[in-house]
Amino acid sequence: TASTLELNPQFSAQDYLFDDICTALAWLRKDKPSPKRLPELERHLILSQNNFPNLPFAPKILFLTNLLTEAGILDTNTTPIPEATRSLLSLGRYAAIRKLFETWIKSSLQNELKQLDQLECLGQWENDPTLPRLFLMEQLKGLEPNSWYAIDQFIEYIHSSFPDFQRPDGSYDVWLIRRRSDGMFLQGFENWYAVEGELLRYLIIGPFLWFGVVELSYSAENPDQYFFRLTPQAADLIQHPAISSPEISEPLEKKLQILSSGIITIPRLFHPSIRYQIARFCDWKSYQNNSYLYRVTPASLRQARQKNLKPQQLIGLLQKYTQTFPPFMSQAIRRWAGHSTEIQVQRLSILRVRSPEILKKVQKSHASKYIQQILNPTTAIIAAGKEERLTELLLSLGFLADIEPSPHLMDEFSKNQER
Repeated sequence: TASTLELNPQFSAQDYLFDDICTALAWLRKDKPSPKRLPELERHLILSQNNFPNLPFAPKILFLTNLLTEAGILDTNTTPIPEATRSLLSLGRYAAIRKLFETWIKSSLQNELKQLDQLECLGQWENDPTLPRLFLMEQLKGLEPNSWYAIDQFIEYIHSSFPDFQRPDGSYDVWLIRRRSDGMFLQGFENWYAVEGELLRYLIIGPFLWFGVVELSYSAENPDQYFFRLTPQAADLIQHPAISSPEISEPLEKKLQILSSGIITIPRLFHPSIRYQIARFCDWKSYQNNSYLYRVTPASLRQARQKNLKPQQLIGLLQKYTQTFPPFMSQAIRRWAGHSTEIQVQRLSILRVRSPEILKKVQKSHASKYIQQILNPTTAIIAAGKEERLTELLLSLGFLADIEPSPHLMDEFSKNQER
């Protein structure tokens, strides 16, 4: 154990994993996952290195998708199953975490040893990934609730007392494992710390941290020396994981905000099922100050329409859950629903509108300062680099503007002009 005076302020994952699950489900429902786009999803997770630089491990997308697949939330194509998704997001935050923890503990699909970044598992040998989890859970049950434990010392204790926790036959020469950094093969008991030790380290300050079983701190003198202790909810999770316990009080934010720039800010502790629905209509911006930031764009509305979502559904959600629903937002979405894109902002700094009346309206507004030259009744040159700001001002007038539209949108625009 260690004195708290020696440690920096601890990190607790709380229920952030549930927020990341909600984010992943909305993202996966919005579009089919692809290897190229998976890093984009990881950037939107709270438990990422971007939001918590001192967090040793962040949940990988493979971990989340495996977990949700085994829980029956995703189908075999990694697509959210609507009914199962609604059911999960409608649970209390802690109840959902507990349900997923129970799934993970028994999971055969999740194989942490073969997911460790520093190790490469070769050959056709098989291991039982549930053994290390169940063993570690039993060890955690014997710890003092308010005491800090050094990770390194805890691993040394397991090495001396229960070295064969994941290899009941005691054989250390069958599994073909190679260290990625230097290509060294890690066979034999002498490499226990490089295999079993690293697995234990990952399980404690990875999944057991994310699920809220332990919280983490590190040495003030040596930031690489980590300590952990059990959280208040650990007893409920590891003592009786299959028994439903009374729901923990979970205050929720009741309203979201729409900024004058058109950005929708959704507090972290907002209704997850509603955030899930709204996110499917929007482009995702970032996570800042405990809030998710989204923006409605023509491209995001087109993508939603391809999933049979209607703009009126988004208007209904925003009207119900915003503190103040700005008229310009409702007008912009309704106009897009009726006319599709009426204004386009291209990367060539050219502004094109659907009719001369729209351009006249823009000229009489604050947006006129970005118009450098009128080319014809529906086209103008605008100040380079001001596209984003111009679209914000146009939104306040009730117009959603495209920036650098795709070719099919230009065809659609040309047809509108011919009409």
